[in-house]
Amino acid sequence: MTRSKYHSKKTELDGYVFDSKAEAARWGELRFLERAGEISDLKRQVGFVLAPAVRLGADQRMKPALKLIVDFQYTDERTGKLVLEDTKGVVTEAFRIKQHLLKDRYGMEVRLSK
Repeated sequence: MTRSKYHSKKTELDGYVFDSKAEAARWGELRFLERAGEISDLKRQVGFVLAPAVRLGADQRMKPALKLIVDFQYTDERTGKLVLEDTKGVVTEAFRIKQHLLKDRYGMEVRLSK
């Protein structure tokens, strides 16, 4: 079995496989908050298209759309606001760029959890 780039360990919880123990633990916390009525409409792995597919290079090969997939999306019942959340041990430059594009395209920000 190969190790992940950032040494995270896939973990199963509630019938889902998570990319890390931290992400699985956060899912457990969010499920608890949902049952307590503090959040609602909890979803996993929600994708946003940041830029459409394009043809690039001399050969004009089609490159896929640029997407950001956040770990969790939910509504905070205290504020009524939609929250996007991602569990990160390491914030990469690619993530920073995608976060910038998400803010520009959708006016939304990603809350980070560890």
